[in-house]
Amino acid sequence: MIYPDWKASGYMPFGRLTFVTMNPSQWVELVLYTSLKLNVMKKQTGIWLDLRGAWMINLPITEDAEVEMQHISSKIDENGSRGENAQDGDNDSHRDERRHHEEHHYFEAIVALIQPDTDELVIFGPSKAKFGLQNLLEKQHHAPKIKGVEGADQMTENQMKAWVLDFFGRSALREQAE
Repeated sequence: MIYPDWKASGYMPFGRLTFVTMNPSQWVELVLYTSLKLNVMKKQTGIWLDLRGAWMINLPITEDAEVEMQHISSKIDENGSRGENAQDGDNDSHRDERRHHEEHHYFEAIVALIQPDTDELVIFGPSKAKFGLQNLLEKQHHAPKIKGVEGADQMTENQMKAWVLDFFGRSALREQAE
């Protein structure tokens, strides 16, 4: 059996030798690994978000691959439409409850799009929504390691990509992208 996590170790299988003992039903398999490390990086993702939408920036695990970006739309009613009787406390509590549910569904949609092989994650953006996403991710059993939750202004797609590349120290990839 090949070492199951050889990509994460960075060592590539070099060859196999199978030894059979006197009892043919027993055998031992030895996998030799090269001493040369492959240039395989951790799967790193950045998520820029506010309550209107989010951008997922997936960095490649090899230098020759492209950065992938994906937009996630929010269906959150930011204004919280008020009824004619704005002084009614029930309307306020219903509006707050509806908004809480909308935010929760938005965060779940983002989490569902995080690639399962992601090792490290940074969450950034201008609003407090990043902390809601962080809280949901911290409750997940198989969530990637959150390396940071950072404040950031509104950005273009290229600025987001550059920000994530800089955060994870991938300046060589940033230069290739420009």
